Order: sequence, then C-alpha cells, then structure tokens
Amino acid sequence: MNRAAPRSPLAASAPPEAAPRLPRLAALFVVSTLCLQVVAGFKLLAPPRRFEALAPLRLAPTPALWPFLDYDMYSNHWHEGRSIDRPRVVGIDAAGARHELDAEALGLPFRAFRDEWMNPLRGGDATCAARIAARWHERGGVSLESIVMENEPAIVTRDGIRAGAILRERTIPVAAAEDGR
Repeated sequence: MNRAAPRSPLAASAPPEAAPRLPRLAALFVVSTLCLQVVAGFKLLAPPRRFEALAPLRLAPTPALWPFLDYDMYSNHWHEGRSIDRPRVVGIDAAGARHELDAEALGLPFRAFRDEWMNPLRGGDATCAARIAARWHERGGVSLESIVMENEPAIVTRDGIRAGAILRERTIPVAAAEDGR
C-alpha cells in the first residue's frame, strides 16, 4: 500500500519561488545593517570638522545614523593611576550639617542637573547656588548657608577603582548669592 504524504494547506497555496525569497531578504537585511554600521563607525558620511576639504561629505553628522553606533566603545583605555572626576554638590546649613544635593534630592533629571545646575556652579555661578538652595528648601530641606562644590575622584588601580581624597573646589555663600554679590 503506497500512500502519499499529506500536503500542508500552506504549501499548496504558496508559489514555489516564495520559499527561497525569505532567506535572501534576511541576508540582504543583515548585509545592509552591517554596511550601515561600517559607514557610521568609520564616520564615512561625517568626516571631522578639522578637515575642511571634506566638508561636502558631511552628509550625516552624529545622531543622523541612529541606531548605528558612530563612536568607538572601547577606544580609550584607563591607565593605572588615572583620576576620574566625580563632582558633587553639598549644602551646609546653619548648624554645619552637610546635605548631599544630587539630582534625585532636588527632583531633577540627571542631565538637567548636570548641565543647568552643576556645571554653572563649578564655574562659580552665585545665582545658581541661590536657585539650588531655594529648590532644596522648597522640597522640604532646611535653609542652607552655603553651597560647596567637591570632587571625590575615582582612582584607577591595578586592583580596581578606589576613592581618592575629597577636594573642595569652591564654596559659595547662599546669602551673597541671593543679594546678587
């Protein structure tokens, strides 16, 4: 008794040339993705600005080729003894108590805190110190007498990262900042 194998209803309806198309499309997609990653990685469409002669080739500057990475993830290595800055903002109240003022404590997104608050404060912006003190007080904190910018560097060692000595970069009295001095 010779019986034929049952045929799938899908196999009967699909044209015979459709089956090889799917692997070809997948291969085309993979090759295209790899080519775009090479273009982004080697910055072929975004040469550095210092090469003015190549300015006409600047067709796709940095974020244009997202999600393809246009930076080298491991291009720099950290030598032993290297110090990595870790700035922090500390508020000092009338009793001399220290209050860590980070993005979370002030209710801000990290990047906004860093760019709009911490960086100006590192430059000595007294009005920024007054804004930080006011925001801290609004969020239920005590009144602050001064804002201190510190840096607690991380030191790269053979055994890993260790904390360095805390360096006080700048102290800004809040009262002077509020008076505009």
